[in-house]
Amino acid sequence: MTAENQKIGQSAAVKAALWDLTVSYSGPYRLEGNKMIMSNEASSNEIGNGINYSRNWEIRGDQLVITTVPSPYSPDALKTGIARVIWERLD
Repeated sequence: MTAENQKIGQSAAVKAALWDLTVSYSGPYRLEGNKMIMSNEASSNEIGNGINYSRNWEIRGDQLVITTVPSPYSPDALKTGIARVIWERLD
């Protein structure tokens, strides 16, 4: 995943900027009601390895909506934010 409206390019500066805004992780997950608990085994930022992450999930028609819990916002730790990923089923 990456932030919206990112420029795609070949220069080292553009690639570095894109990497700073990229999030990737993998590992097993389990569901507990409307909570998804992910066990992070590997990620693009190794500081997150070995950490369990909790996300809320819901089905809205043909959409699976996954929302983070409020947490400090990286650019300004005095603010909190949430992230939302929406997967949509296409026919």
